[in-house]
Amino acid sequence: MTNHFNILFAGDLEEALISKQDLLDNHNEVNIFTELDPEKGLDVMLQNNIDLLLVDINMSNINGFEFVEFLKESTSLKQFSTIFIAEQANIKDELNAYKLGAIDYIHKITIDKNITNVKLNNHVAILKKRKQDMIIIKKNKDFILTQTRMIAIAEIVKNTIHIATKSLNLISMMTNSIQYKISSDNLNMNFLCKKLDRVESYAYALSKNIEDISKIFNCMEKKQNSLLSEIMNQALSVLSPIIDFKEIEVRTHYKESQGIDTYKSDILLVLTHILNNSIHSLIKNNTPNPKITIDIDEYENSKIILIEDNAGSTDKDTKNKIKTHILEPEDKVNTRIDLYISEVILNNYCKGSISIESIKSGTSFKLELKNV
Repeated sequence: MTNHFNILFAGDLEEALISKQDLLDNHNEVNIFTELDPEKGLDVMLQNNIDLLLVDINMSNINGFEFVEFLKESTSLKQFSTIFIAEQANIKDELNAYKLGAIDYIHKITIDKNITNVKLNNHVAILKKRKQDMIIIKKNKDFILTQTRMIAIAEIVKNTIHIATKSLNLISMMTNSIQYKISSDNLNMNFLCKKLDRVESYAYALSKNIEDISKIFNCMEKKQNSLLSEIMNQALSVLSPIIDFKEIEVRTHYKESQGIDTYKSDILLVLTHILNNSIHSLIKNNTPNPKITIDIDEYENSKIILIEDNAGSTDKDTKNKIKTHILEPEDKVNTRIDLYISEVILNNYCKGSISIESIKSGTSFKLELKNV
């Protein structure tokens, strides 16, 4: 009944709310539950995703304020709206009700029952509309984030195809050189072994690359406890053919003792984006002695990933574009789009953030993931 609007009357409210049927007559898809006992009321809350709680301040065994405080402390309950029902007007109780987040405070004696019914109908109409709007917003948000994930995956697949093409070309070059040696009767075992070793190396790297890509799809949308160092090593493995081919030095320093509950596939996408950005910058700038340094540190409530390259500083315009979420399709290397996608994934899925800073030798990317 999650699509319905669920109301719980907790406590003895029959005298004050004589027209439950009026609510049912005026509103479609409304379910009304009634419980005098607080413990049974809690069970109803847990089992039915109650949207509106009408609670008698003078419940048996426990007062309505204590009941609501207990409910709000429970992590198993989603957010709900509360209306307190009192025997009579009491400024102290009314103030306490609103401090607990109540949307209304109704007293049985001094308010006309017809007014009570009109107020309840109005509250239900407003809350139902808000719930429907939130469902639409969530669907749209999920759609946008799914599209974002697909874009990110498409970029990695594109990069994989590019790397695979280069690997296959290198394998072809090795086999051609062997055939040439054979045709010219100039083949020796030392030459043959070296070339075959290189062919085997490229073939293994290509196979490993495809295997790592398949893992991305296997862990999509599955939250699991993962070591960031393992995810980082997987990202490096995905990009290893181009890292090795361009002779980029990668230094890693991991200080990590326990995993973090997160979406492994999303972190992998983000790390691949950032590493790919550094690799592209190193190649584009023809950086001598290209190098990427990676540090992972663990703190009480968070984990920090620091990725630095020596490709020269990132232009201020790129950083500003990322901060203001302005994308430019004409950006040939998709740097801003890739990093913006990374920011969206971190913010919406992984309780994380990304910041970019120019350092003396190049660019520093800092990712912070909350350990909650």
